[in-house]
Amino acid sequence: MSALETRYEKRSVRAVDLPRAFTFGEFTRGAALAWAWFQPCVIATGAIIGAFTEGPSGVTLGLLPVVIGLPFTVVTTVVGSPIAYLLGRALERRRGDVIHLAAFAAYGMVLGAVVPMIVLGSPLGGDAIALMCGTAGAFALPLGWWTTSRIALRDDRRGAMSDMSG
Repeated sequence: MSALETRYEKRSVRAVDLPRAFTFGEFTRGAALAWAWFQPCVIATGAIIGAFTEGPSGVTLGLLPVVIGLPFTVVTTVVGSPIAYLLGRALERRRGDVIHLAAFAAYGMVLGAVVPMIVLGSPLGGDAIALMCGTAGAFALPLGWWTTSRIALRDDRRGAMSDMSG
């Protein structure tokens, strides 16, 4: 390995005692992926909820948050990220996926439901938009975490394989 390769070699932050540690770059990727996953999730949950509450014409309810609420999803991602970061740090010693997925699903549901209630001034309860966004958040945040986790662990394996061959 050349001096340049050694200098810029990527080392994993994960270790035996911190199997799910992460870099700020990995966290940023996870937040961006959670935001990206939220968009199709909110369309799907909105279509399902709209179909049940309004009939076939209610399927378009899923488009409402995407068209009108897109700026709110960006702000929500930025505002909700510090708690997600702390949640990730609290779980970085836990190897298993299930606890991470459950924790991020719970946080996604709360964040997704509370933001529309604050923005729209709705009381806690059966608001369709809060239900739709909370359900979408419960899927989007763990999907963002899972996708980022798979990429990071794959990159770690690739680094370990190149270490073995060099």
